[in-house]
Amino acid sequence: MPEGMPRHLFVYGTLRRGSQGPMAAQLHAATTWIGPATASGALYDFGSFPGAVFDPRHPGFIVGEVFVMPEDARLLAALDAYEGIAEIEEDGLYRRVEIELRLRDGEHVSAWSYELVEVPPPSRRIPHGDWLKKFSGVD
Repeated sequence: MPEGMPRHLFVYGTLRRGSQGPMAAQLHAATTWIGPATASGALYDFGSFPGAVFDPRHPGFIVGEVFVMPEDARLLAALDAYEGIAEIEEDGLYRRVEIELRLRDGEHVSAWSYELVEVPPPSRRIPHGDWLKKFSGVD
């Protein structure tokens, strides 16, 4: 990673631990898991995946996990491709942004994450902010 860029990655959906996809496996093999974290904002459910809008002024929060990224930028490029990051931002569903996270111990860290370029209609907000809870019957 270039100097001054976040070394952490915040994931809140299909890349969290326990996910079975190949990109999740690649991420988990190449990074160090730090633990659970939250970020201010709103989380939306699109069926097979979620989307986030980060906003430090938003009263809600997004539940996820934080990982330490390797120095090599190839994984970040692979994640950008997985998330469909477009050369022209408006052409993609997501953009990579730097956000502030709160770890379980209260420490704040900067991290990369992927946020919706625009919330497409129709969309359903996840009020509790935890996409994985949908699989445990909590909605």
